[in-house]
Amino acid sequence: MKFLSTITVVIAVLLFVQRQSAERYRFIHDEPEIYRDCRHAPEMLGFKQMADMSDLEIIFNDEGLYVNGTATVVWDVKQTDRITVHSELEKFSRSSWQPTPFGMFVEDFCKEMTDPNPKIHNVWVRHIFPQDRQCFEKGTRYRHEPFAGVVEVEVKNYAFKGRYRAVENWRVYGEYGNLKPENSACLEVPGDFMKVK
Repeated sequence: MKFLSTITVVIAVLLFVQRQSAERYRFIHDEPEIYRDCRHAPEMLGFKQMADMSDLEIIFNDEGLYVNGTATVVWDVKQTDRITVHSELEKFSRSSWQPTPFGMFVEDFCKEMTDPNPKIHNVWVRHIFPQDRQCFEKGTRYRHEPFAGVVEVEVKNYAFKGRYRAVENWRVYGEYGNLKPENSACLEVPGDFMKVK
């Protein structure tokens, strides 16, 4: 019987430690533009070759971001193209960008846009006027309802300290699965994390 009570105490302590080790962090963007072109990949397209944001207002502060207005696709893609996105979080350490254990791969961005369950929908697509919710194609306009958002993550056993950047590699595949390298893009989102919990 004493053995069972010891196991119960050990499990309770482990659960307590596990709960205590989860920390919440908020990403604080520190550039005037939402994206910047990848400095390590100048041969790839940048954000200005993907979207015209002149009619879109984006305001950043420590509480997150505020978005209102219209963005227009200027990227030479078709709705029949498959677009993949490989995103990785990197940390600046010892004079260079180092990988972290955090990343994401989207096999078909258009499919994810039209599915109401994934995070892409909850973070961005649900704020687009319903009649504008369609796949990327040159000339497509995305009108946004005004919205505010924050980028927060909850992690265990990892402390965000120092400078970070998210690097997104966008690849375009034609109708027959052929890569269109001239349409590949690389974007960066630099910033810092602030502990909120």
